[in-house]
Amino acid sequence: MFISLNKLEKILSTKLDIAKTRGALTMAGLEVQDVIHYNFEDIDEKIIVAKIISIDKHPDADRLTVCKVDNGKESLQVICGADNINVGNVVPLATIGAKLNKSDKHPEGLKIKEAKIRGVESFGMLCSLDELDVNHSSSDGIFILPSELKIGSKLCTNKGLEDYVLDVSITPNRGDCLSFYGIARELSAILKLPFSDQLLNLDDKQYKLVEKINELSVDINSEDAIRYSLIKIEDIVVVESPFWIKDLLSKLNTNSINNVVDLSNLFMFLTGHPIHIFDFDEIDGDVIRISNDVDVAFKTLDGNVRDTKNHLTIADAKGPIALAGIIGGERASVTNKTTNILLECASFDPSTIRSNSKSLNVSTESSYRFERRVSEYLVKNALLFAAELLVSICGGKIIKEYIDTNPTLKDGRLIELNLDKVSRTLGLSIAKEEVVRILASLSIEQTSENGTTTAFSPPSYRFDLANDYDLIEEVARTVGLDSIPATFPRVPLREKILNPFPDLRDISSKARELFSLEGFSEVINYSFTDDEIAFPNLNKLAIMNPHSQDAKFLRTSLIPSLLKNAVYNLNRNSEIFKFFEIGNTFTKDGSNHGQHMEIGVISSHEPSNPLWKKSKEDFFDLKNSLLKLFAGLRLDVRKIAFDSQLPADYNKILHPGKSSMIYFEDSLVGYIGDLHPEISGQYGIEKGVILAGIFVDQIAKLDKSVKTMRPFGTFPFIQRDLSIIIDKNVQSRQVIEVITSLTSPIIKDTFVFDLFHDPELGDNKKSLSLSVIFGANDRTLQDDEVSSIFDKVVVGLKKEVAAEIRE
Repeated sequence: MFISLNKLEKILSTKLDIAKTRGALTMAGLEVQDVIHYNFEDIDEKIIVAKIISIDKHPDADRLTVCKVDNGKESLQVICGADNINVGNVVPLATIGAKLNKSDKHPEGLKIKEAKIRGVESFGMLCSLDELDVNHSSSDGIFILPSELKIGSKLCTNKGLEDYVLDVSITPNRGDCLSFYGIARELSAILKLPFSDQLLNLDDKQYKLVEKINELSVDINSEDAIRYSLIKIEDIVVVESPFWIKDLLSKLNTNSINNVVDLSNLFMFLTGHPIHIFDFDEIDGDVIRISNDVDVAFKTLDGNVRDTKNHLTIADAKGPIALAGIIGGERASVTNKTTNILLECASFDPSTIRSNSKSLNVSTESSYRFERRVSEYLVKNALLFAAELLVSICGGKIIKEYIDTNPTLKDGRLIELNLDKVSRTLGLSIAKEEVVRILASLSIEQTSENGTTTAFSPPSYRFDLANDYDLIEEVARTVGLDSIPATFPRVPLREKILNPFPDLRDISSKARELFSLEGFSEVINYSFTDDEIAFPNLNKLAIMNPHSQDAKFLRTSLIPSLLKNAVYNLNRNSEIFKFFEIGNTFTKDGSNHGQHMEIGVISSHEPSNPLWKKSKEDFFDLKNSLLKLFAGLRLDVRKIAFDSQLPADYNKILHPGKSSMIYFEDSLVGYIGDLHPEISGQYGIEKGVILAGIFVDQIAKLDKSVKTMRPFGTFPFIQRDLSIIIDKNVQSRQVIEVITSLTSPIIKDTFVFDLFHDPELGDNKKSLSLSVIFGANDRTLQDDEVSSIFDKVVVGLKKEVAAEIRE
């Protein structure tokens, strides 16, 4: 959409700064893609304003004329080859010695000299816009200047000719901005400028609604014609348009036809409402019919013959006179002989116009606007305003009667908004009164207030406003999107899926990924077993007709199968292994049978990579892997507790004193520990193994924390290690809770990396080794700062768990 800054200034009665205007529109969501500057300042001073006194044929050239022009001081003879000039026209004259800039017509530039052309002397040159090297889309020919310019004045000093044209990108939902008034409304609200919309403030008391105009009526046989109106203007004079209209239309990339047609185009650009004008005397019969049933080919204004079958068509007794909302027909078009016109203003179904436009392969400025919905509520106002504008420029007499097929149509839309919601949503502090003022500046009027909500009525040309968030967006656009403070979003990467079933697939996928990264290999075992050693107290589901005796039960745990995998490897001198399995287990509780998903893990004590890790794999290594799994499943690891008190079913398979049950708050989610020596003997495992089980069904029921994005720290961390002697009944989680309870922002993490038992430590004593990680996001920590907090950690451990520090 092209917008002339000069025209905007006249509409708003305000001088506008091009940079400020461009920025305001872009920040309001109406991106200005380009600005074209029509600048005459760089034109040579010897190019002046002149007036044509006479035009005679050249005696020796059919296409040339001999012109006499007044330069304000004298009359000069100039030879011209253009055919668009008339006596009395004001034109640019390049006098002797003038230099024309490089242009498409004169790539090397041109210096004007006295010359003889076919034997006739010429003392200058009348210039086109191309020859003046002015960025303009006007047609070739001499540039006809406004008649009010002073004859003899330098063209470069006439500031009234300078203009900026903005190329504004309008989104499909903002069809109301496809006009000067639409852009002016936006600027009025954003820049707090006065604006009176003549389309909305029209006085229609002098006009009378009728069903017929000179016995001519309208018959609509299609729901696609929402509203259709007509008015007649008599005794109109069709002539060439004045300079200001042609100049403005050329900047909007539209050719000038005549004053009547040009006014219809100008009205569309001005208000955004397309109109069409018929030659009243060329309409045959007494009825104009609008339907999709006309099946006749006819010639349109662009000279092409088009088929009307299944297209919304406007027709008289002879046949089609227009394709509704797209293009008019040639038969009833306005010509230089037209004296009486019929002005049409309508609203058509947007999807129908778009469909017809695509199938006919014709797109016009009119169809472009109808496709984006032209307000059906403003049809009458647009019709009468267009009629008055036409008569004011083209002359003629308006017949004060008009046809309107849907005169009672009213816009009853209301949108309720909690004014407090505006500030909460935008993150800005905006007073309620200011919100109401901003919306009113956009013609969104407050109609009522009920408790916490306020009802607003959107303007009849804004169909993109449907709910309260649309109103909040309007406030944001008006105050400026750049005024909203920049904050990092704290939102999930995707919305939580509302799934009535546990998300087992996601958990198993995450587990496979993590255990693989930790060096584990996945195994898959049969669900059938004959094992009665592990978990002997659990009721097993017997298979009625097993295919063999070693597959007579459905497994109650994954551990027995993993133990057999371990035995298989150990018997073949493969003493280093790390396995995991994800599968279903089956339980029996009386007559009720259950199926549950579990993750089973088993690992040898031998280090999986002796070159990298010399120490043996132990409880804490597997515990660390499980904590990574829990973190990957978005569980708050601070709520994970390891309790060494084992239930009866687990006492017989897990090593007492080297095992724990795993809880998330109060929910049992798994277990971890060394294999019980008695079970090791029954399976023939001579070397110790570590195992764990995770209850996937239980984890799926837990509330997961929302992932948030945090920047990586750019400053180094400091690790301090600590070995303490504590009572055997003091669990490691109690020690970690003492450290994490310190309210120091520089303590980032704490974990146990070694457990040591020795009679020399004392009765019922054990040694625990921990690491405390310190760090800050905004600075490098100093040693004395870390030592101060570390001393508090030591004091806290001595006080809370009676710890002794090992030197």
